[in-house]
Amino acid sequence: MVHGSKKPGFLLMALGVAAFLVGLINLLVASYHIHFDHGFSAAGSTSSSNTATTDSEEPHQNQPRPPLDSLVQGWNMTGDVSWLLDFAIVGFPKCGTSSLMYHLKNHSQIDIFTDERCDLAYNKQVLLSKDLYNQLSPTKYRGLKCPMDVESTPLSLPNYHKYFPQTKFLVGIRHPVLWFESFYNFRVHNGFSMPPATQLVGRCRKNMKNVCTFRGNFHLFLANLGKTQVLANADELKLFAPTAQRSIKPLNDTLVNRQVFLYEVTQLSDSNPAHAEKFLSDLQQFLGLSKPFNNPMVWFRPGVAHASKQEVDRAMSRKINICEEEYNEIRHLLMEQSINASSWISDYFLKIPSVTVSSSDHFVNEILGHWKRDPCLERSVSV
Repeated sequence: MVHGSKKPGFLLMALGVAAFLVGLINLLVASYHIHFDHGFSAAGSTSSSNTATTDSEEPHQNQPRPPLDSLVQGWNMTGDVSWLLDFAIVGFPKCGTSSLMYHLKNHSQIDIFTDERCDLAYNKQVLLSKDLYNQLSPTKYRGLKCPMDVESTPLSLPNYHKYFPQTKFLVGIRHPVLWFESFYNFRVHNGFSMPPATQLVGRCRKNMKNVCTFRGNFHLFLANLGKTQVLANADELKLFAPTAQRSIKPLNDTLVNRQVFLYEVTQLSDSNPAHAEKFLSDLQQFLGLSKPFNNPMVWFRPGVAHASKQEVDRAMSRKINICEEEYNEIRHLLMEQSINASSWISDYFLKIPSVTVSSSDHFVNEILGHWKRDPCLERSVSV
């Protein structure tokens, strides 16, 4: 009787231990195969202005995915979330950011929000971190688009600096004259009541709908990334108008050495097959992807779809042709910014090892070279 009562207890204990060991093994296997995340290392992933960065082709970090409640508690950041955001399209508006976003979205190794996520410009890093964790794939490279982030020195850039120091930046630029014309006409197309373009000189003010010549100082906002010693270099500082100099407040980039991929909007639809293929190849290497992008690029035109020909005609009648004589003064100002930006980008920004462009010789000599010429001269010849 005594021996008979102990035997079932012993068997139950043995079965319990065995079940525990099997469960532990399954848990470890699941963690190994499923719950790995990826990320970029600021150290060891350098690039240059001549060639794109080459990261490891392995898309996952060899670390388990931590639980969300170890990263955020309520509205407080309590853990390291830097690995959640691999890249961000941070600038500039009307520089092909939507086209780039959708082309990235089509890549099998990338997951990116298809709506603009400017959370960091409003100190909403907790909400952004939760959505990155819950809404984007844990096994893909995660990204976002907010074309105003690179301009938001007071909030966005410091928040990237603090919470996402390893996130790679993708920055699009455009000839300032053509950028202004495109931005103004985009607002008109979407039904905004715009003041005359000739009144949009200087910093943006109320009722300008964020369209103003000051935002065409692309080199000012790039300088605030803190990659050059602009405030300590008198020759470099001369390339910024006095009104822009007052807004130079660079971050200390040496703390993070952030990787930046700079492109010009014409590179997204380059008619030269070699340049187009090189651009996508360099972008692939910069992001660390093992699979190539589809070629050609996706071209997306944002904006409302008008319901009738009357609406289309009404919008067209309010759009501007920046080359008309009444815009000579504003175009002259934009050309000054364009020439200065071209010189600063080629002479200073592209000399930084952590800044990457595709086809660097073509970028400097042809694309930025074009920025030193009034595009209206070519437009009049073509007409």
